[in-house]
Amino acid sequence: MSTSSTRPETGGFSSIAMVAFSVANAWIAIAAYHFWIAPPPRLGVVDVASVYREQEAAFTRMVTGDQVTDLDRLRALDRAEAFAKRLPVALEALAAECRCTLVPAHAVAARHRLTDYTEALRTSLAKEGP
Repeated sequence: MSTSSTRPETGGFSSIAMVAFSVANAWIAIAAYHFWIAPPPRLGVVDVASVYREQEAAFTRMVTGDQVTDLDRLRALDRAEAFAKRLPVALEALAAECRCTLVPAHAVAARHRLTDYTEALRTSLAKEGP
């Protein structure tokens, strides 16, 4: 009595080649996804603290002095309130313009290949108000 197998022989090489091809294909698909479909987020830095300190110094100059009237103080207060409202709007607009996520400059330990958008923020705020 003969015991012959009814399965065809596939050989070891073709199975290994199929596995290698599948792994390579998966790796290529993941790499393509990360490079073209979901690239890493773009980051930019803004020194918001220095911009805020500059505005604070300007406000202090406006409300101190011998010749400052109550009307001058009210105008300075209105200007400070307007700046407080314009700053987040300007930051959002700047992030949309550069298509990047803006982080505070002091939160970044190393600025390798990061663009500083502080001057662009100053320019934007200067255009919007006094």
